[in-house]
Amino acid sequence: MARKDDRRIQKTRKQLRDSMLELILDRGYDDISIQDVTDRANLGRATFYLHYREKDELYADVIQNMAQDYFTSLPKLDPKKVHLFNVQHLKQLFNFVENHYDFYRIIIMGRGAMLTFVLLTDIAKEYILAVAKAYDPHYEEVSGIPSDFLLNFNANALISTIFWWLENGMPYSADEMAQMYEKVSFYTNYQILRSAKVLGQNQFSEIIKTIGEGLAHEDLQEPKSVEDEPEQKKAQDEHKTLSEDEEPISDEADKAD
Repeated sequence: MARKDDRRIQKTRKQLRDSMLELILDRGYDDISIQDVTDRANLGRATFYLHYREKDELYADVIQNMAQDYFTSLPKLDPKKVHLFNVQHLKQLFNFVENHYDFYRIIIMGRGAMLTFVLLTDIAKEYILAVAKAYDPHYEEVSGIPSDFLLNFNANALISTIFWWLENGMPYSADEMAQMYEKVSFYTNYQILRSAKVLGQNQFSEIIKTIGEGLAHEDLQEPKSVEDEPEQKKAQDEHKTLSEDEEPISDEADKAD
């Protein structure tokens, strides 16, 4: 009986997810209501509230389900060959987004954009955390940087890049995006680990501290206007030219005065 109920639950939720997807493609996320979703699915509002508390919760299920489809398509991670951002996985990610362009192009607009960003960032964090643990379970200890900071930084950077790509009409191919992002990720993350391992924890932390203090000191300096530099140089050159053209005043002229 329990299995039969589970199948019914899954079937009903799929109906609601499919209904929402169709409506999003038709009207966008902001303009649809729970009533619209239930009408399209041919279900009652009471049925909706048996499964979801609000429209956003159903939408989160839609995004999570799409993410699951993507992760299912990925090959299993090999701990011996794992990288924080595997270029093949990145290619599959950008290809996946490209194949669902009509959907993602719509949801990055309006109020739903922020919700989408939060949901996708949380999903990215889960994936990155799993890969980071497989790559180096002592990442935080070795790098000297809190893992939650690194996790948030990497997840936000990835999703922001995807949003930028979509907002600009995908100016680069999925393969190009994957290759560029992999390079940037490599220099950002692995250089931290390499520096930490070579210098040692105390030296590495001291360098980070010194860099931070240096940046803070620069911020306190009065900024030099780039626009002023040509004018200053021109004035100096004119002054130098006038000085060279002037005839020196003789001692006799001084005496005559």
